[in-house]
Amino acid sequence: MSTTSAGDTPQEQVLRLAPGRYAPLMLRGITGPLRLVAADPANPPELSGLSLRDSTDIRFENLVFRYRPQAEGEPVWTAVAQIVGSRDIVFERVLFEGAPARGLGPAQDGFPAGVGLRATGVDGLSIQASELRGFYIGAQVTKSRRYVLSGTELHGMRKDGINLAQVEDVLIERNHFHDFFRSLATGDHADMIQMWTTRTDRPSVNIVIRDNILNSGHGSWTQSIFIRNELVDQGRAGPEMLYRNIRIERNVIVNAHLHGIAVGESDGVIIRNNTLVRNRLSEGDLGSDEGLASPRIRVAPQSRNVSVERNVAFAFPEPAGPGWTVRDNFLVQAESRLKPGFYDKVFVDALRGDPRNLRNFRYRQDSPLAGRGIGAPLLSVGE
Repeated sequence: MSTTSAGDTPQEQVLRLAPGRYAPLMLRGITGPLRLVAADPANPPELSGLSLRDSTDIRFENLVFRYRPQAEGEPVWTAVAQIVGSRDIVFERVLFEGAPARGLGPAQDGFPAGVGLRATGVDGLSIQASELRGFYIGAQVTKSRRYVLSGTELHGMRKDGINLAQVEDVLIERNHFHDFFRSLATGDHADMIQMWTTRTDRPSVNIVIRDNILNSGHGSWTQSIFIRNELVDQGRAGPEMLYRNIRIERNVIVNAHLHGIAVGESDGVIIRNNTLVRNRLSEGDLGSDEGLASPRIRVAPQSRNVSVERNVAFAFPEPAGPGWTVRDNFLVQAESRLKPGFYDKVFVDALRGDPRNLRNFRYRQDSPLAGRGIGAPLLSVGE
């Protein structure tokens, strides 16, 4: 481990970690700027945990945080990296890796365990160009603001990719969620992106989810973007707890559950230019019911100021009030060649092609979508 060297920012301290395995890193009350980086990015150091509290302006670059269960029977929700009450924390080119559960019974043993990162009360958290893999849950962020998840791969999860609750100013963009490793015997409600209100006292506001790929791939089905507002839909809160300003756009969703994009009670929702396609390989026991296995867009009818435009999916919400706009969307279905929107007339090879290859979900040159500006631009001919 070394300190600043020539060429580093004068006010910034840089700690260079040599290759090897390290015990959990405990930081408290640190005021940066501070960078912790790999001395050799090609051979990054491996840390078995991180506890960061009451600290400011810290960056982690080219490191590995690997979950190492301490004993059989350790709870699957044990966090590898935990951040509390801090500000301006950045992870860039970092690998978070989980481990199989042990000693928890046949429904859980061998399936992913651990939580990659858990953040509470953080103002300014960024995960960029990184990877989270093989966890029970990838990342949980609660009661925090200014959260960015960008250019990151999340896969091999047993339950959820990311969880959000009582957050503000969130940007989730250009990430790849794919191929979850689920234990169907546990009854987990798996989501790639989930938001909730249970045990919160303020609504989440200013949420942008754009330009992501959410693809169940060769894994079992999951819910894709599931934003429930339990407090309002159960009558335990009123308009003060409506989510505010949610924008979901230009995402590609390839999955096999009806909850493709589901948004609970909100004020200010824009859902546009997303493409939601059914993945036959992930259907499992849902495959016999097209309505359950085909991703759709849903917005709670109590929501206000809603715009659902230029999307591709199995179904869309009906306008539920004067502040609603639902138009220029395109219905697709995978069951009947004789009905409009049949997959083989819209996509290159969505029914038989490998779902990991997005080229199979591009719009055919003779598709009714070609050149119309409907759906995710990523799937447009020539993109």
